[in-house]
Parts: sequence; C-alpha cells; structure tokens
Amino acid sequence: MADKLEPLAVRPSEAARLVDVSRTTFYRWMHRADFPVIRLGGCTRIPVDGLREWQISIMDLLAVSNSNY
Repeated sequence: MADKLEPLAVRPSEAARLVDVSRTTFYRWMHRADFPVIRLGGCTRIPVDGLREWQISIMDLLAVSNSNY
C-alpha cells in the first residue's frame, strides 16, 4: 500500500482547523507581517512547516512575556 503524502501547504480554512482556531482568528493572523502565507494570484496557501515554526515562535514569545510577571 502506498504511503500518503503529507501536504506542503494547505488552504487557510484547513490550517485554521489544524491549529484549532476560528477562521476569523486565522484570517486576522494572516495579515501579520511575520505570518507564513503564500499568495499566488487568487490562490492562498499556508506552508505547513512555516505554520509550525510560527506557532513555536509565538509560544516562545508568550513564555518570555509571562515569565516577566
């Protein structure tokens, strides 16, 4: 049986589901300068690896800011 390939990039609605946030929140994130998004013509995709790295960097920032309290 052939192995199923993992996608390199997903639609915004699928990415929102993967990280368990609303589409509204996800689309707000997409407007951040540091957010990984690929726009080609009318097609928008979120690179899966970039999304993982972005989540880690945000969690690191939150950990640092919470440790200051």
